[in-house]
Amino acid sequence: MARADSVIGVFDVGYSDASARVGCVSLADFEDIVPNREWVVEVGPVGPYQPGQFWRRELTPLLRGIDSATDLSICVIDAYVDLGEARMPGLGRILYETTGIPVIGVAKSRYQDSPREYEIHRGSSRRPLHVSAAGFDQQEAKECIMRMAGTGRVPAMIRRADQLSRGIAPQP
Repeated sequence: MARADSVIGVFDVGYSDASARVGCVSLADFEDIVPNREWVVEVGPVGPYQPGQFWRRELTPLLRGIDSATDLSICVIDAYVDLGEARMPGLGRILYETTGIPVIGVAKSRYQDSPREYEIHRGSSRRPLHVSAAGFDQQEAKECIMRMAGTGRVPAMIRRADQLSRGIAPQP
């Protein structure tokens, strides 16, 4: 559970040509229905996607988004922390090792051989979300994502970070 002084940052990265846009949302608690703050960080240039090394393209924009936030306690990202049954380090693990900030990864699609223990079902969706964590208890991470506002499969604040990363303007 988030502490009273927690700052939860929700981040997503979108790309256009050789640049990236980081959608950033700040919450005090996982249940918040309105963000404390939302903003966008433009990053460019970024390199091309490299199969099997997703983190190489995504890490720098995420770090820029995190650097633009204040007093983060937890980062929520649209990616896996660890990959597959072997739990190879994914973007979230690398982000955690780089920043020391606990990371909860929420992926919308299943990575091959991912443990079923990552799965949660929100709303009436039959398609699971895949939740993994570093520096944060795995079961508690799943519970936090289940408690997030919104009735659909993807929590409202994660959806909002995605929208910001795709250029839908921040709320005034």
